[in-house]
Amino acid sequence: MDARLLSRLRRGSTVLRLCCLTSLAAALGCGSDPAAPTPAQEGSHLYWALALDQHAINLSTVAPYDTVRITATPLGSTGEPLPDAAAPTYRSGDPERLQVTADGVLHAIGSGAAIPVIAELTMGNIKHTDTALVDITTDSAPPMLGSFSIHPLAGDSAIWEANRLEDFPLRGPVMITPHDADGNPITGIGVYFASSDTTVATIDRQTGELNGLRPGQITITASTTAYGVVRADTLPFTITMPTVMAIFAVPTNPDAPDADIVFQPKSVTIAAGGTVLFARGIFSAIEITFDDTTNVAEDHLFCYCGSGNISTFGGDTLDPFANGVRARSFPVPGTYVFHTSELGGATGSVVVEPPPASARRARDGVTVEGER
Repeated sequence: MDARLLSRLRRGSTVLRLCCLTSLAAALGCGSDPAAPTPAQEGSHLYWALALDQHAINLSTVAPYDTVRITATPLGSTGEPLPDAAAPTYRSGDPERLQVTADGVLHAIGSGAAIPVIAELTMGNIKHTDTALVDITTDSAPPMLGSFSIHPLAGDSAIWEANRLEDFPLRGPVMITPHDADGNPITGIGVYFASSDTTVATIDRQTGELNGLRPGQITITASTTAYGVVRADTLPFTITMPTVMAIFAVPTNPDAPDADIVFQPKSVTIAAGGTVLFARGIFSAIEITFDDTTNVAEDHLFCYCGSGNISTFGGDTLDPFANGVRARSFPVPGTYVFHTSELGGATGSVVVEPPPASARRARDGVTVEGER
């Protein structure tokens, strides 16, 4: 083929491809200047929550203790205040005793307890609310709050037990110690409690009743506004595995004295140094044998009933520990497998977990900067 003809064909093919691409671009709306894509909203600008600056407020119907201002702030997903957000609205749950203005000024006009004030803001199709609870007295000289602490000892952290293996986790209240300026204790002050991680432990906002859910570390916050004085305190808290558990040997058929037995539960998990109670829930006596007795220690919490394997128990004494319960302590982490040769030879295990790092440091008297 003539070289000049071949060159013309190649140029024509290139022009044809360019035309096709141009036509395709025009069909897709690409023939004009491209429009800039709408940028995705930054995570810090997403409307994530509405947060009041006060949650437990104590007022009197007597001036100047009858008035306080609250502020609700819209927050993004990073916890930062949202710029250019609309103003929230406020409403009282009991206007006959507590009034609230459009900009969040509370005015007490009648006594009552735990009167809710609700802050609300809707942005787009997302609505968030937050609630403060207000206690109102008629005291003309209410106690002036000086110090306020939820630490069992100043500067100390605390350890609580949480049992994720039972239906009813161990619970307990967080203690508060409000005092006036002279150091005298104050009672009847409404306090707000919060947990930093409700997957580890929840806490009742009014009573401070702590409900451990799983091992971990949280920070408990308590705050109050008492007759114009604002106080708050935080407490680092370690949720551990339980230190006491019970295993019952029960018959598979309660109506048959010689039925095979099973352990309920078959396995328990405790913190290192914890105690396991082995309870006889059957008619016959049983024994407990461990595969390895090296770190199966004597329990000094419930009974001084030896270490290692548990010999046959279930005598005729009326003492319940002598008749139906034995205890062992497990100071070293690991898994301890046990069984009984009686009535079917059931098997079970005790899993011992080490304490969290912060609890070990507290136990050993070591202070780590920033971890109190």
